[in-house]
Amino acid sequence: MPFRIFLVEDNPSDAQLISLSLQFQRIASEITRFDDGLDVLNTFFPEGDSSLVPMPDLILMDLNMPKVSGLELLRKLRSSTRFKQVPIAICTSSNSPEDRQEAMSLGIDGYIAKPIELKSFLEGVGAAVRDILAANCPAPLQVKSNKSGR
Repeated sequence: MPFRIFLVEDNPSDAQLISLSLQFQRIASEITRFDDGLDVLNTFFPEGDSSLVPMPDLILMDLNMPKVSGLELLRKLRSSTRFKQVPIAICTSSNSPEDRQEAMSLGIDGYIAKPIELKSFLEGVGAAVRDILAANCPAPLQVKSNKSGR
């Protein structure tokens, strides 16, 4: 069964690269993409009952997003009993030590700096997500088989 990952990323190119990085690492995943923090809030904190929306194995989110920033979204998620135990990792181009420190203080499970070089992005982001899943998910890490035998 694939890992259910919620990807909160406003940049379609970065979202595609993140998805490719998981494939590169052969991580079996089902990705649901949210364009920004407001999209997540409207889905999980509506006036009605959102308990029918399946919970993810991991939330992977950017910090620099329109409408609702990653840090604002992180505060809201971590203040909710429903999301307290869900692993959350930041995947961002921000090099700000303050952003990293604040995210860590809010209880993230990983902080991934988006590499600029394509090969580093595909290898590094996927490997970091694999490690976060392995450390936080009760099921053993599921990896897609490599049909070429490599």
